Amino acid sequence: MSLLAVFLFNILTPPDFVIDILYVCSILLVFRQNTKTILTFSVAACILIIINALFFDVVIGYHMSLWINRLISLIAIGITSYIAIHYRGQTEVSTQKQQKYVTALEAMLFMMSHEVRKPVANILGLVEAYRTNSAGLSEAEMQELCTYLHYSAAELDTFIKSLNTFMEQTQKEHLERVEHLFSA
Repeated sequence: MSLLAVFLFNILTPPDFVIDILYVCSILLVFRQNTKTILTFSVAACILIIINALFFDVVIGYHMSLWINRLISLIAIGITSYIAIHYRGQTEVSTQKQQKYVTALEAMLFMMSHEVRKPVANILGLVEAYRTNSAGLSEAEMQELCTYLHYSAAELDTFIKSLNTFMEQTQKEHLERVEHLFSA
């Protein structure tokens, strides 16, 4: 609709006032759309400029500056389209990388809430059992309690080490992505 409005405005404007640059402004409306939409919009703008030049400018008369302005407008539309498509590609890559980072953080939170909770709950339960029955426990029961306590503490230690490795790797990948974005 905006292209049609610019086209009509362009036809009704005297040829001394070349307003083809408004087509470039119209492309900004689809700047965040997919590549096909950007290309379609750009081609349509170029076709409208050519139609205007061939059918309406010829009637008025041949002015070299008018044709040069039309050519500059076509080039500007091509450049703007290229920038829009490149921007769209960069935005998609950035969004995918950000989503991957968020997914990694969600996985880490899941691990924290489920895998850490089990050994901590075991340790708390064993300590509570020791506190309430410490006088009535036999030597063998104390040994068994300490074995379970050691097993749960070792399980927690193993998980914390793997979580630390996971977090370091995730942070390293995220920093590499950010560096890549700034270097591109």
